[in-house]
Amino acid sequence: MDANFEELHAAVEGDATDAEESFRAAVIGYHSQPDFHCRQPVYGRYFDLRYGAETSVEHCKPQVPFLILKSDGDPEVLWLDVRRVQSVHLLFAGKSDQLASRFGHVAIRLIVCPVEVETSEPCDVFLREHLVLGYQANVDELSLDLWKALTGGYRAYLYAHPFMDIYREYAISEFRDVYSLPLEMTAPRREALVRGLSELHWRFAGGYKFFTRNCGTLLQDALRVLWPAYAHEPALASTRMRPDSFFERLRSTSLVRSEALFELESAERNGYFFSSTKEYYEEAATVVVSALSEPTFHNLESFLDLLPETRKHLRERDGGFLKRLNSDSRLREAQLMIEEYAVLRSERELMAAIGHYMQEHGIEERIAALAGQITAEQWQILQECLVKPIRSRGKPPRSHEGIPQTLAAGEISTTTSLCSSESGRRSLRDLSGLIIEKDSDDYRRVRALFAYYNGSIDNVLALKGQ
Repeated sequence: MDANFEELHAAVEGDATDAEESFRAAVIGYHSQPDFHCRQPVYGRYFDLRYGAETSVEHCKPQVPFLILKSDGDPEVLWLDVRRVQSVHLLFAGKSDQLASRFGHVAIRLIVCPVEVETSEPCDVFLREHLVLGYQANVDELSLDLWKALTGGYRAYLYAHPFMDIYREYAISEFRDVYSLPLEMTAPRREALVRGLSELHWRFAGGYKFFTRNCGTLLQDALRVLWPAYAHEPALASTRMRPDSFFERLRSTSLVRSEALFELESAERNGYFFSSTKEYYEEAATVVVSALSEPTFHNLESFLDLLPETRKHLRERDGGFLKRLNSDSRLREAQLMIEEYAVLRSERELMAAIGHYMQEHGIEERIAALAGQITAEQWQILQECLVKPIRSRGKPPRSHEGIPQTLAAGEISTTTSLCSSESGRRSLRDLSGLIIEKDSDDYRRVRALFAYYNGSIDNVLALKGQ
C-alpha cells in the first residue's frame, strides 16, 4: 500500500474501513474477480496504473445504481444508464442565515436524458430526470448541534436526490439562489465519473466537521480521485476550500463552461441559474395583508407564526376579504401560495422533530425489548412499518464490495401493503402505546407540529375547493 492508495481509500470509503484491510481485499479482488472493475471502478483504475494495465469496462452493464431519497415517498433504487448522462454540473446553493448554510452548499448535478429522448438533443429542460449527488451530514435531530458539527459527531454520506427536490429545498424552502456550472469533459470521462460516483455513493462513510470536513472539502477529495484533469489543475491544489470559495475558484478555470453564468437572466432561461423565490412569497403575503380589513400579520414570517386555525378564522370572519377571495384570482393565488409554503416549511420541521424524538427516547431499543412479548404479526408490523422507514431515512445502505450488481426489492423497500392496510394502521396505533412516551416535551412538540402541518394542509384543500 502506498500514499496514493491511502488518499484513494479516504475518498472512496472514508473511515468506514481500515485502509490496509481494504488494500489487501482489493488486490485479491483485482486479480481474481472478473467483475472487479464493474464493482470497484475507482480501485480498478488505481491498480491498472500501478501495474501498467489497461482494462476496459465495456463488459460491465451500462446501468449503475443510486438510492434516491425523495421528499414525497420511500427511497427508490434508480439504475442509471451512464450513457444517458448528457453533462455534469457543479451545483452551488448560495448562503443562507442558517448556521449550516453560512458558506453555501456544493454538489454534483447530473443532466440525464429520458429514455424516449435521443442523447444528441439538449436535455437541460427535463428537470425531473436530473439527479443531485452531494455530501451531507446525517442530522436526525430537531436542530443542528454546533459542538457535534464542529468535532465530527455527525456522519457524512454521498446522498442522491431528485433535482426537483433540491430545487424546492433551496430555492423555495430556504430562499437561496442556485447556480449550475457545466463541467468540461469528454463522454468517456463523464461516464467514468458517474461510475465512480456510484461507487462512492454505496461505500463512503466518514465524520463530518463544519469547517474542515464538509460538503465542499469532501467533494473536492472525490473529484481529485475521479477526475484526472481536476487533480492536475494548479488552481485547485488546496483541499480545504469552503463551498463558496470552491465554486468561485473552479469557475475561474478552463475545466468549466464559465460563460454559462455570465448573464444570470439568460442563465435562468437556459437552466443554469435558479433564483430564490423569496420575493414572490413575500409579495404574496403583502397582497393578502392589503386585502384584509384587520390583518393580524404583516409579512410572511408573522403569517407563519399564526396557527392554521387562526389563519382560517382570520379570513372567514372578514366578509369583504372572502368576497374578494372568491372573485379575485390574484388574491386567491397569493393566499394559496403562502398556505402551501406553511405546509412545506412545517413538513421539514416535523420530520426533524420526529427524528429527534426517535433518537432521544430510544424508540428502536424499546421496539427491540418487545421481542417475544408480542405476536409474530405485530412484530412484523413494527419492523416493516416503523423500524425500516426510520433507518432508510438516515443513510444509504453500505456495500463494502463496491457497486451492487443486483438489488433485490426487499433490500431497499421500506413499506409494504401491510402498512397501508386498515388493519395494519390499526395495529400500529395500538402498538404505539407500548413504545411512545407521551408525557414528554419532545412528544408534545411532535404533536403540535403534526397539528400545524395537518391544519395547513386543510387550509390549502379548502382554498382549492376540495
